[in-house]
Amino acid sequence: MFLWAFAVLLQLYYLIPAIWYVARRWSDISPLLALWLIGSNGLSLALIALRNSRLRPGLAATALVLRSFGQALTPAVGVYVAVLARRKPLWGLVYGLAAIPFALLEGFVQGWSTPVFAQSLIAGIVVTAAFSAGFGMRQAAALQQEKARRLEASRAADEARLEQVRLAERERLAREMHDVVAHRISLVAMASGALAYRDDLPPADVKQAAQLINDNAKRSLDELRLVLGKLRDSESVPAPPQPSLDQVPGLIAESRAAGQEIAFTTGTDLAAVPAQVSRHGYRAVQEALTNARKHAPGQAVTVDIAGGRGEGITITVANPVVPGSRGDGSRLGLVGLVERMELVGGRISSGETDGRFVLEAWLPW
Repeated sequence: MFLWAFAVLLQLYYLIPAIWYVARRWSDISPLLALWLIGSNGLSLALIALRNSRLRPGLAATALVLRSFGQALTPAVGVYVAVLARRKPLWGLVYGLAAIPFALLEGFVQGWSTPVFAQSLIAGIVVTAAFSAGFGMRQAAALQQEKARRLEASRAADEARLEQVRLAERERLAREMHDVVAHRISLVAMASGALAYRDDLPPADVKQAAQLINDNAKRSLDELRLVLGKLRDSESVPAPPQPSLDQVPGLIAESRAAGQEIAFTTGTDLAAVPAQVSRHGYRAVQEALTNARKHAPGQAVTVDIAGGRGEGITITVANPVVPGSRGDGSRLGLVGLVERMELVGGRISSGETDGRFVLEAWLPW
């Protein structure tokens, strides 16, 4: 659009004097000359208007040849120089350099009425300006494309990072769901098993077991509802409060109430452990107790938490191995614990030692 407007203005520079000359000397000049003076301007505008057609090479050559018969074709030649410079700079340069001899050829056609120096200067200015404009538009378009490409790459990178964040959040929620719900359901299974296989329990113990089943079933539903709500709408559902190591005594008391025999020792100020480390430590104890209930039902479990600031926290949970009683499980809990430890720079190991299954975790402090 800019080229069209500039070419029209430049064409008026040649058209207005031609009309004035023909009007003043109409009776002194031949009709053919008058027709050429006016028609050449219209022909130049027509060539400019067709600059983007499939006939561009032929039209550009026509404009170049007709330029040697009159200055009115200068705008058309300039536009074709700019168009070629925008599309194919090398051809635009060749075409522009070729336009200068054709402009000088007008001197021979017109009998050198215009000095050669002036003809060369005008042709050089037009060619230089046209080539600069076309090449500048090419560079601007390339810059715009590069900017668009970078924006697209940045958008794709942002989407990839967002997807990674979403995946990490879903994995975290999956770990939380497994740790919490598995713990609650294992307590329910232990209490319900006692009710199913023992018919000598006093009414008070039956009531206590039933209450334990009811409480943990409700808590499981509440915690499951929180996690599912978080998955549906992460902005409107608040994250559930995270546990910490100083809540381990309560966890053990809850497990004991369900019938699990646990010996717990610690010489560490659990409330002073940093929150991030403390949360993963609590989950390690919780998962170990859940596994003990599934794989070694009725067996005594020992839980020991030792260490302090500067040396880290060591959590050891052990229980006897019961032959042939492995229970159902996919080991997802242990896999989740390994991931948890890696997140905070800790480590964890588990396996059978001297007839006991031992889980040992170390967390930095």
